[in-house]
Amino acid sequence: MDEMIYKTQVWLNETYGGKTGYNSLNLDNEKIAGKTNWTTIYALTRALQIELGITSTADNFGNTTISKFKSRFPNGISQQAEDSTEEDNIYAIIQGALWCKGYSAVYGAITKQFKSSVASSIKKMKADAGLSNANATISVDLMKALLSMDQFVLLSSYGGTSEIRTIQQTLNGNYANYVGIIPCDGVYGRSLNKALVKVLQALEGLSPSQANGNFGPTTTAKITKLIVNSKSSGEYVKLMRYALACNGYSTGSFLNTWDSKLENSITEFQGMYALPITKIGDKNTWMSLLTSKGNPDRSSTACDCSTILNSNKATALYDAGYRYVGRYLTGTVGGTTSKAMTRDEIKSIFAAGLNIFPIFQEGTPSLDRYTKEEGLVEGKKAYKAALALGIPQGTIIYFAIDYDVTDAQVTYVKNYFKGINQIFNQSNFYQVGIYGPRNVCSKVCTANLAKSSFVSDMSTGFSGNLGYPIPDNWAFDQFDEYTFTSGNASFGLDKDAFSGRDKGFSMINETTILPDLSMYERVLMAKRFFANFGINLLPNMDLLFNVSYTADFGNMEITYSFSEKKKDDSSDANVSTTIDVINGSVSESVSNVMGAAYGGLGNEYTVDIGFDSVTTMMGLVSTIENGSIAVRGGMDSTGCFVMKYEVEQIVREDDDTKYYQYYEVECKFKPYEKDDTSTQPEYSFEKAYDINWGEVGVAIAAVAVVFVAVVAVVGSYGTAAPAAAAMLSVAANLAYAYN
Repeated sequence: MDEMIYKTQVWLNETYGGKTGYNSLNLDNEKIAGKTNWTTIYALTRALQIELGITSTADNFGNTTISKFKSRFPNGISQQAEDSTEEDNIYAIIQGALWCKGYSAVYGAITKQFKSSVASSIKKMKADAGLSNANATISVDLMKALLSMDQFVLLSSYGGTSEIRTIQQTLNGNYANYVGIIPCDGVYGRSLNKALVKVLQALEGLSPSQANGNFGPTTTAKITKLIVNSKSSGEYVKLMRYALACNGYSTGSFLNTWDSKLENSITEFQGMYALPITKIGDKNTWMSLLTSKGNPDRSSTACDCSTILNSNKATALYDAGYRYVGRYLTGTVGGTTSKAMTRDEIKSIFAAGLNIFPIFQEGTPSLDRYTKEEGLVEGKKAYKAALALGIPQGTIIYFAIDYDVTDAQVTYVKNYFKGINQIFNQSNFYQVGIYGPRNVCSKVCTANLAKSSFVSDMSTGFSGNLGYPIPDNWAFDQFDEYTFTSGNASFGLDKDAFSGRDKGFSMINETTILPDLSMYERVLMAKRFFANFGINLLPNMDLLFNVSYTADFGNMEITYSFSEKKKDDSSDANVSTTIDVINGSVSESVSNVMGAAYGGLGNEYTVDIGFDSVTTMMGLVSTIENGSIAVRGGMDSTGCFVMKYEVEQIVREDDDTKYYQYYEVECKFKPYEKDDTSTQPEYSFEKAYDINWGEVGVAIAAVAVVFVAVVAVVGSYGTAAPAAAAMLSVAANLAYAYN
């Protein structure tokens, strides 16, 4: 707590409490009491307005306050004589504002006088602001600066630099009639950006009243008079050096003449912003230095739109010079018209010669929707949609923050992206990108919550754009919106600068990828299934789509795999039967038949094994929950007994569409070799071979035969061990062979 700020607050409440237009300060609030904050600044502003006779007070120092101040103090507020006894509440307001600004006034109390101690602080503030006059007179601009949160000392902890502070002080000192008094904290922000534009307008010949700080049509038309090249000299050359320095491209000095350092900085800037490399300060360079969107009329090779593109529209874009188009994964325009990509659209875009970069944006932009919970929901939606479209692995998906997020509000956006990353990190299949204002993109990417930036520079009024350099990792830079027309094609289009850092995707997976599951989740699902066969894989062991794994145990060989697409049958085994699994169960008759078959095989197949085929079968059934289990059995060309399981698992069902994951397990039993020196007993397979595979009732019993036969062979390697563990001890010693 600052004692003098607290005394200022007490004085304000005692003097103005209960008066119309004043909002009393809550000094029981530890965030307010004795601290500089907007609440206290607003109270000082309203107090001044009351003293100026303004009945409808407001928190801002607006035109009415300016007019009333000039009327009462046409020459500003001057220092009193040391022997003056005159008191005025406005003098007390000045003292309080100085204390809040970090300058001393009268120690010990708030007085109503403007004498040497106050004057000394006013002069110090003027010097810090770069103002040339050394007197203590308070102009309307200085009074406005006092009643603000603007700082006039270097804020290095907030990224302020002495170079930028020098620019701020110089503009205050030389162009005060155009820029007023801007902060001198060394931080490039909104106020400095507008001041630079006002100075440019001054150099173009506009009056102070005409110079509004907006880079509009008049300013654009006159910019050709200020092209900076090797023949240039004057204040406009210095101004370009200022603008380059503010954007992070220091020229080493603020000379008003051309040199190699200036040329190099211009060239580097043009390269960073994907501008034509002219090596001079041309129209494109000026506009990109001083506005976020730059020259909206410049050409580009990238674009984005909410319109679903057919072949004609896509071809028209290509013919217009575009090579990359941003399209949406989901959502609607106006709540009714779909903007979501389709596979047919994607193929039309590819056929036209265009690449695609995907965008996700749903709902109405608002700060309260940027939460981790919403990030989890929308991350999953985007992931699911991308998979369903067949978008390839590694593609960057840009999540939209189409909102004027202030620097203090970036935390909300970070939480939103934490949720998205939680979803995407489960598989590392896709990468996270961000669409939004410059500052938001930079801060989210610096926090490692996004890999790439798609910058919404077209929103020039966003606080996160004005006064911020473009992120280093920008891939696309949206700078203009217009109606694209070519032949019969006419639709809204955004022009995007292209950096080359992200080329989107130019192919899709033709198979329907499981939409609700990450790769991580799919692998876990597959490992749970194989575990029912005793194929117990350690968490860190590979298990990939469409790859066959083989384990050879001498007289037994087991091959297994899982896929997103059902394979063509190439097995030597013939189809025996298919069991449908619905909600984790099968018919009671299957269990009965399996049990009967199990009991009829003979002790030589079951002794010391401890395996219940019915239980194992039910384990498979409960694992897949919904789908089918097809069993194949027979002899192959080498005389081996082959049993194969082909399993379809329904992982999700939408209306009439079912999404599957497929598993295959093939068990091959080799004939016993007489010269085999192992201790494996010789089993006779005739009982299994003699089954009549054509009879449906008995065919179902083949399921039991397979399990028992497998266990019988493996049991010799580990007697008295549970079959599921004995069949494959992959975690310990399985060697993989990729087929």
